Order: sequence, then C-alpha cells, then structure tokens
Amino acid sequence: MNAAATPSAREVEAMVELFRAGQLEQMLPLAEAFTGRYPQHGLGWMLVAAAHKAARRLQEALRAQLQAVAVTPPKAELLSNLGNIQYALGQWSEAEASYQAALRLDPHHLNAHYNYGLMLLDLERGREAELHLQQVASVEPQNPDLLRRLGHAQLLQHRLLQGGELLRSSLALQADSAEAASSLSYAELRLGRWDAAMAAAREAVRCAPANPLYLGNLLFILEYGPLVREDALALARAYGRMVSATAAGSRYRRWAASPGATLQGPLRVGFVSGDFRNHPVTFFLLAWLRHLDPARVQCHGYATMPFEDDYTREARSSMASWQLLPAGDDALAARRIHEDGIHILVDLAGHSGHGRLPVFAYKPAPVQVSWLGYFSTTGLPEMDVVLADPVSVPAEDEWHFTERVHRLPHTRLCFSPPLTAIDVAPSPAETAGRVTYGCFQPLSKVSDRVLQTWARIMARVPDACLRWQHATFGDAGACAAMRERWSDLGLLPAQLTLSAGQDRIGYLEAYGHVDLVLDTFPFPGGTTTCEALWMGVPTLTLRGHSMVSRQGASLMAAAGLSQWVVDDLAQYEERAVALAQDLPALAALRAGMRNRVRASALFDGERFARDVEQVFEALWQTSAPAETAKAP
Repeated sequence: MNAAATPSAREVEAMVELFRAGQLEQMLPLAEAFTGRYPQHGLGWMLVAAAHKAARRLQEALRAQLQAVAVTPPKAELLSNLGNIQYALGQWSEAEASYQAALRLDPHHLNAHYNYGLMLLDLERGREAELHLQQVASVEPQNPDLLRRLGHAQLLQHRLLQGGELLRSSLALQADSAEAASSLSYAELRLGRWDAAMAAAREAVRCAPANPLYLGNLLFILEYGPLVREDALALARAYGRMVSATAAGSRYRRWAASPGATLQGPLRVGFVSGDFRNHPVTFFLLAWLRHLDPARVQCHGYATMPFEDDYTREARSSMASWQLLPAGDDALAARRIHEDGIHILVDLAGHSGHGRLPVFAYKPAPVQVSWLGYFSTTGLPEMDVVLADPVSVPAEDEWHFTERVHRLPHTRLCFSPPLTAIDVAPSPAETAGRVTYGCFQPLSKVSDRVLQTWARIMARVPDACLRWQHATFGDAGACAAMRERWSDLGLLPAQLTLSAGQDRIGYLEAYGHVDLVLDTFPFPGGTTTCEALWMGVPTLTLRGHSMVSRQGASLMAAAGLSQWVVDDLAQYEERAVALAQDLPALAALRAGMRNRVRASALFDGERFARDVEQVFEALWQTSAPAETAKAP
C-alpha cells in the first residue's frame, strides 16, 4: 500500500479501543499490521511500542518508538515516552536527551518532568530532580508517590528532617506503601534513629513480603545497630531463598572453564559495582588494581550505574574490558557476564545501594565472591565465598556467613592515598593547649549509646572539644537538633563544633583541626579511618563481634596500630581520657604517621596485589567442582 495512504477511522478505532481497555497484547497484532500498511503513520508505531514496553520487551519497544518519532512531527509526548523506554533500558544519556528535547517543545509537560525527575533521583542528582518534581507537585500536591520522591530528593541534599516529613506525609496518604516505608527507613537511619529505621524497614517488608528489595534493605539497616546474629542470618537466608527461586529455571551450570581446570591464559575476574566513582569502594580498589600482574589476573568491570568521574576513569584504565550492565534485567546482565567467560565474579555492594545481587543468583560465573562494599553475609546460596582477614572474621565467627570464609593474609582492605597531595598539619593541641577529638561519620553511625559514651569522656576532659564534620550539618535544622541532644547530655555548647561537608580537599585539610578520632560503634569508620591515618590522625576504635564492628580493629591492625583498639566501653572511655592527657605523645605520633602507614599493609598496594593474585588462584583451585548439567 502507498505510504501516503490514509487509514480509515474504523482501523484506528479498533486499535485505540483495545489500547484504552488495557488489552495491549490483543492490540499488538492489529498495530503491527497497521504499521505495515501505513509505515509513515506514527500512531501504529506508538501503539506497538506501548505494547512491547508493557510486556518488558524493551528493545522491541525502543525500535518502535524511535520509528514513531522519526515519522511524526516533533511532539513532547513522543519524546517523553522515548525517554521512558531509554530510561528503563539504562540508556541514561539518551534518555536525558529525550526528556530535555520534550521539555524544550513543551516546558510544562508533566510526564516528562516527572520521569526525568525519577531518573535524576537514580543518578543522585537531588537538586535537579527536585526542580522537575516540583513542577508536578504544583498540580498534584497530595500525590503520595510524588511526595515520596520529593522526600528522596531532600535526603540526597542532606536535608534529612524535611525529607523525613515528606515521607511521613506520603505514608499518611498511602499507609500500605512499601516504597514510602522503605524510604522512611533510610531517612530515619541517616538521622541516627536506628529503632525507627528498623520499624519502617520491617513495615516495608510487611507491605511487600514477596519483594526481596525490601528484605535486602532491612538487612542493610541491621548492620548499624545491636543486632542478634542468629536473627540476621535467618533473614539473610530468607532473602537468598527468595532471590534464588527467581533464577532457578535459568541458572547456569556450565561455563567456559570449571574451577580447578588448567587455564590457557590469566584468570578472568569480573567486578560488579555501582560505585566506580568518588566512593569508598573505589578508594579500596585503586590502591592495588593497577599492580596486578595481567598474566595472572585479568580484570573486567561491570558497572551498574553510569557514574563517571576521575576515579571511574582510573578504575576503567586498569580493566581489560568495561561495560554498563543493562538496568532492570538481571537475566540479561547475567547472560552478558556468562558470555564473557568470567571465571571469578566479585560483588562489591551486597545489600547496599546500587547492588545487583539478583544477577549472581543466575550463577553467571563458576566462582562468585562477596567483598569490599558489604560487611555481612549476602544470604545468597550462589555466592560461594566472602573475603575477610584474620581480624575481621576470626574462626569462631564463620557461622555468621552462608558463604565460605576465605581470608587474605594481612588485611581485606588496602587503601589508596588521595589523588591530591596534602601535607600533614601540625598538632592542633600544641597550639590550643587542649585536645580536639574528631568525628567525620554520618548520623547513621552515631547512636544515643555512642553520644552518651562521648559525653562521659567530655565530662572527664572538660577543656576538650569534639569537632564533628559531615555534610548533614550543612542543614540548620540538623545542627539545631544535634545541639539540643548535646545539651540534654549536660555538655556545654563550646565543647561541640559542627561543620558542614566540604569538597575532598577541604575535607582532608579538616583533619588538621583534630588530634585523634573517636570511632563509632557498632559500625565504625572505614574510609574515614584510612584518610585520618594518612593525614596523621589515629582512631580509637572498639572491637566488636561481627565483620562490620571489627572493621576499625582490622584497619588499625593492618596499619600497625593495634594499641588503638579496645575491647569494651570502659576501656574505650579510659583510653580516650588518657590520650588527651599526653599531648606530646599525640604530636610525636602525628609527625611520623604518614611514613609509618605508607609502609604498612593497609597502604602497600603492590604487596596487596600479590595477596589478591594468590587468593584468586587459590579460590579457583579449591572451589567445589561445577555441575555439568546443560546450561540454559
């Protein structure tokens, strides 16, 4: 038929009626026939795209929507819908271009504002997301989903109190929303309200018991409080069963090579993370990644998010290959990894943000490892190994994990010195004549118990000051709330300095105002402890009874400073007081700290690279034989 032919009203109505009735699969054959007869008519392509998108056949939807855009005069609706499909596919830059084009045509197009705002939230661009979502809120001020998204945008900007209020407003309008309850749990956690965070996380699980996302969020929050290990392990196993069941019919059982086989080339090791950027995970990668022997270990990067900065580029330069995993399609992501012939696949996120644990349920690699970005068991049966060290997981704690515990010989973490060279500052105590304790942790790690311990220390050293720096304190409301808590503990305002977050250089320079760091518990510092050591500042840390609560002890031991590790709160308090009374010793330690830690296992990337090579080779040789059933 001539491409310029005009369809009859009856042909159009037959498709549109099915579309409006939601009968998209029944509509699809009509729409496809329509595009054959009228290839230059955008309606048919648009309806084909809608049917495929509803069925999650996103590549087919994309092809049809691109054709609809190509044959139709520019329309905001078509471009917005194109952006939605690209967003669902994880084509982030293409989706952003489509949304922006839609809004140039119609600056008031609510769907484009809303979906663009959602994508910006995923990309952690909170301020931009808020601007677009506010456009919709001006028309729909009582939309609970919109209030939830705006609350998320506030949290990304460290406006925790405002974000929490918006999330409560969302729940008041839609009490059974798992999404809102889960977001509220995150807000409460970041405010240091662990009990409230747990309650909200459990409510999310109650609202959506079949969705493993919320169970994973609950497991993540558990790590910040006084958890019972048996309870945590039971929840992790429940998560593992749920996720494993989704992949049961498509799990790989054959690979390019099976564990123990002699390889013709190096071990192909894949790393899965959404944090290849200015983030602690990458700080703990870059120290040793470039020192690996490519004849022994060949690295492949699998990013779950499109973040890009200098740290991303540095990490990517040490990888033999690099790709962004498809968003929202775990089976497809697993297939790509499997086709790459990866021997050992390493998860760097666990139940933290931007993780893709469900991909591992398909067993795309014969050996799968949990490491770096998470400090507990994943609960996933298909995760074979968790990497630890002798301090972080002693033998008596191995039962905490569903994975087999394998230890690096010196430390499970090796830190990268900052890219910017900043000298260690002189001891502030020498000038001030008093000690300044420091904390650079978020509120999520500072429980009432931690604050009460600090208060007892400050009461015994009344001329001391606590300098607490974090981005949260850029919000006046958060500062006021913390000062009120401080006053309620009987302490003077002059004993507390709150400082907002700064860029990385300013943050590192801030250690020049601190003599020693008081670690948090049960979730101690990690990156901050290493950065403090590099800047000449030691951390007093409490050894706990889990991998995460032993993190500070592990780091200080690797740095050769085990004397800064204590075993109970009484020792913590006594040691903090005693250190404040020996300022010359603090100054002397500070002066030689950088050279000391530079030579330690914690900062020696070359030595750590040799350890990693040996561990990966050992894992390949000692892992259980692979099943030989036919791969899907």
